[in-house]
Amino acid sequence: MADRTRCCIPFCRRTTAETYDEWICGKHWSTTSKRLRSILHKRKRRWAKGDHSQGPKIMRIWERLKRQAMEGALF
Repeated sequence: MADRTRCCIPFCRRTTAETYDEWICGKHWSTTSKRLRSILHKRKRRWAKGDHSQGPKIMRIWERLKRQAMEGALF
């Protein structure tokens, strides 16, 4: 199981076979803002098309989503 990526929420035991630096499982992802998730996906599409100025923005949005998921995990 060493080659699996764990959910980045503390005490969550869910994993994925995909290789990511960080990952949020579906249970915790659903506790985040739909608006913010939509913005993240738009920024990622722009990044994929070659607009590499989106990198810092993507990281800030990811950190906000991760923080929201952690807060949602508390309840």
